[in-house]
Amino acid sequence: MSILNPKRTIEDAGGIVVNKKTGYIILVKMHHDVWGFPKGRVLKDEVDLDCAKREIYDETCINEADYIKELGTYERANSYNKNEHLKIRMFLFETSQDDIRPVSQSVAETKWVNKEEVIKILTLLEDKKFFKKVLSSFILNKQALLN
Repeated sequence: MSILNPKRTIEDAGGIVVNKKTGYIILVKMHHDVWGFPKGRVLKDEVDLDCAKREIYDETCINEADYIKELGTYERANSYNKNEHLKIRMFLFETSQDDIRPVSQSVAETKWVNKEEVIKILTLLEDKKFFKKVLSSFILNKQALLN
């Protein structure tokens, strides 16, 4: 970050949403051809978990998602605005809903993806690194839920 051109840090929250029946994960494609997880800006006086739920609905139409746990926080550049740096807090959710579609105009496409394909489809390196880091966490959690 340059003193002459400081980047503004933006707080975002979102979720990795897993289909209870298939184990597939939702990815969203924004209109600038960036594939990622549903997430967005935390509004003033909004709790991060509430933001994640709101963004999941806005970007996928999923309104029945069970919160499982917090996955952690990571940082990356904003793919929309080079003057912004994102601090992203992510949560794990499960849903029985199969039908997904964008509600927000900012999302071009949504799809369910097999967990083995997620890293290949994600566009940004930081998103891929975060997913690799947390992947074993929610696979182990899923096994615990089944027992």
